[in-house]
Amino acid sequence: MLLRLRAGDFDGALLVAMEKVDAAATPEHAAALERARQINAVVGLVGAPLAAIVLVGWALWSWLRFGRDPVYLDDASVHMAGPPEALTPAAAVFVLAGSSSRRALTTALLDIAGRGAIAFREEKHLLGLQKKVGIATEPGEVDPLTRARQLRNDARRLGPAERQIEKKLLALGSGDDGYIKPDKLLELGPSVPAFDRALEGEVVARGWYNQDEPAARQREARHDRGDSAPDRQPAADPPVARCPR
Repeated sequence: MLLRLRAGDFDGALLVAMEKVDAAATPEHAAALERARQINAVVGLVGAPLAAIVLVGWALWSWLRFGRDPVYLDDASVHMAGPPEALTPAAAVFVLAGSSSRRALTTALLDIAGRGAIAFREEKHLLGLQKKVGIATEPGEVDPLTRARQLRNDARRLGPAERQIEKKLLALGSGDDGYIKPDKLLELGPSVPAFDRALEGEVVARGWYNQDEPAARQREARHDRGDSAPDRQPAADPPVARCPR
């Protein structure tokens, strides 16, 4: 056909092309074409979803084997973050700060309030610009959920320092319907040194410090000043916070 086209014989080239078309348009070729179309349809309708399922299954299996976070069982080798049972919140503040502070007293008051023994009441003065806080030693009834939380908190041991503050608050609130006004709350100040000493004794007794904190600081101060009195005992090591045994 190409030779006839090069020679300019278009009629002859067209006849050759028609003969090749007639030779290809046979029932056998039509059956082969129909069979190829059926195979293509089967591959597209069945093979593609099957390949997708296999791919998703392989990804899921790989995630189950390598990508999923492991499940930790309750075992002695698994360390769980949490405070020791005997460590009270106020004692924890003492250990973190290295000494007793106003923050330790505030933490003790919050610990007592979390048990339902006291409640804080906010008072506003000067058109609401000045705010003060009083303490109610008889908080009254609360909703069941709050009461359940208070009972859970009260199941923990209350430290000796916290018990001193609680007794002082109950004594201050013995009148006036159990309410301690902000001005009267200043009478709690003389009890703070005793609270500090009780808290220091608690952390030393529990093993969080190896010696009395104030005495150790005084010895360190004398050592820094170069005080070498002959009757003075050698300066002891500074207090060291450590985990309980």
